[in-house]
Amino acid sequence: MLGSLRMLGFVPGSVDASRELIEFVTAELSAVEHCGGVVVAERSRRDRVTAVIGHGGWRRPNRSDLKLLDDWLLERAMEHDSPRVLFGLTLEWLRVERLVRPGITVIERAVAGARERAWDETFDRLSLGLTEEQVQGLDRLLEIAPDLEVVHLGLVTDSSHGFGHCLGEGRSGAP
Repeated sequence: MLGSLRMLGFVPGSVDASRELIEFVTAELSAVEHCGGVVVAERSRRDRVTAVIGHGGWRRPNRSDLKLLDDWLLERAMEHDSPRVLFGLTLEWLRVERLVRPGITVIERAVAGARERAWDETFDRLSLGLTEEQVQGLDRLLEIAPDLEVVHLGLVTDSSHGFGHCLGEGRSGAP
């Protein structure tokens, strides 16, 4: 259990192990007959997991830990947009902080929330220096051109429509 906690950040419900490994661990555990005055074999799994977490110096995350994670994750989301990267960074942060990994859905929600807040924060930071006219001009780039069924921004980057001059390219007559 301690090994899986250190490597995985949590204690899985069941572990498939070879007979040799089980015999080795059983022999190691038989050296310690009692743990805190209670026979280990009589403890429930939950009590054993709690004892392993405490022995390893880990703890379960509380609300303030999850708030710290959210704040930390927002900063990482400002740097990286990939959910996979953010998920991996979250697992590493939990391991460094010696916090037992919460359920996957908790981490998924934290990553999704951080990505959404990062978009909002990016907009807020960028919009501070823009005038209302500039904001409206940027919004117009995302409007769909009715005759071509593409956004105006697509026209700016597509030289086949003759708008390449906006990017410093010469006007091209051929598609």
